[in-house]
Amino acid sequence: MEITYECPFGSKCEEIKDNRLFRCRFYTLVRGKNPQSEEMLEEWNCSLAWLPMLLIENSQTSRGVAKALESFRNEVVRNQQEFNVVLFNEISKRKALETIEDKVALIVSKEKQKMLDDKQVIEVIEHKEE
Repeated sequence: MEITYECPFGSKCEEIKDNRLFRCRFYTLVRGKNPQSEEMLEEWNCSLAWLPMLLIENSQTSRGVAKALESFRNEVVRNQQEFNVVLFNEISKRKALETIEDKVALIVSKEKQKMLDDKQVIEVIEHKEE
């Protein structure tokens, strides 16, 4: 059985009349790769006829972009996790250092206070002996 396609608008894609070429605005040249067979195309056809193939190609492109975006997201998450570990370790070191410095400062302060107390005691003793 032979299949005949007709324009849904009742028009002809191209027609020559009165030494002029009349072309439907939907009659379009498509150049590129067929997304299903990867063969190169350069063909005139109604834009409505091109829609299924263009939608397939658009879906394939969208899936490719989604995969690339997911890969990028995973890379950003991995890098952020590594950064968080480094930052946590650095903060922990600084806190430990601050704690040690605080302890040293407290010990020095106590030693100074002891020295002052000892000095006062010696002064009091010397005062009494006079």
